[in-house]
Amino acid sequence: MPLVVPPPSGIDIGRLFRDPQMFDSFDRWEAAGFKLVRARDNKLMVAKHKSAKGFLFKKYNNNIHPARQLTKYERRVTGAHTIKALIEMHGLRRVVVPKKWLVRLPDMFSSGTDAGYIVIVEEMPIVETDKSKKLYRRIDKRTLRELCLIFYMCKELDFRAQNMPFTKRGKIAFVDTGYLALRNIQQREDEATYFHLVEKYLSDKRIRLANEIWHELRSSPPKQPHPSSIENPVAPLSG
Repeated sequence: MPLVVPPPSGIDIGRLFRDPQMFDSFDRWEAAGFKLVRARDNKLMVAKHKSAKGFLFKKYNNNIHPARQLTKYERRVTGAHTIKALIEMHGLRRVVVPKKWLVRLPDMFSSGTDAGYIVIVEEMPIVETDKSKKLYRRIDKRTLRELCLIFYMCKELDFRAQNMPFTKRGKIAFVDTGYLALRNIQQREDEATYFHLVEKYLSDKRIRLANEIWHELRSSPPKQPHPSSIENPVAPLSG
């Protein structure tokens, strides 16, 4: 399975994950030595561990069947690969995406013939949601152009400040890529969807600029990455 890779160097999966019931509840995961960062019933849980500084662990609880979990993880990792491919192809410097590893858990986490998996994510230095909203209001032109290119090239974007926050270096981080995918730009562009995104946080002045960018992109559509660069990355993300 091309999306499944070894964990980042220094992370001992066998040592961190030894109790197959640890994902039964929030308390069980924390009892295993993790600190939950985000936890909601039947939603993706996010946790840290003191021995894995700089990384986050994303996992659904055991109420969700492993095969369904894997599908969701693959979407997240493929979405991240999509953003990475666009960044590299178009030389983008103002948007970033965290590295993501889809890692198989030890055999004790399997259910029948279905193996257990977890997503390990590079932790990025992001700002608070409210501050990100304010930064979107005064986004600079170069950053807006790169953001609009992503909006133009992709579909199923869940554009919220908590999903695409600013980093402390002033870049936009695509931290939630659960449904994101390339759209077929040969078909009629969905202008309404594009402007539904840009109108969310931008000022009137920046919305007018986004309109100009839309027409530029429509008149000269950007190149799309080859699917192989998304589905079969040579190595885990490196940007």
